[in-house]
Amino acid sequence: MFKFLDTSFETNLPYIGKQSQCLCNTSDMWKLSGVCVIDYEQVQVTVNAKCHAWQRDILSWFRFTLGIVMKEMQILKQLEEY
Repeated sequence: MFKFLDTSFETNLPYIGKQSQCLCNTSDMWKLSGVCVIDYEQVQVTVNAKCHAWQRDILSWFRFTLGIVMKEMQILKQLEEY
């Protein structure tokens, strides 16, 4: 997942800035196919869990990267003051 993320904040903010639902989320839990009912509730629960894990990982990466950038900015500001 992280290989798809760019390192610049400007390109990642639209994906991280909002607490949006997963793109893989769907409200359909079953489908009628002829006389058979296909129930994907268990699969959907697994997909949602994985999607939420990805969101947590991305937010964790973003916090870590933001912390590094903030420290670098603080060091540069201190160097400019001297």
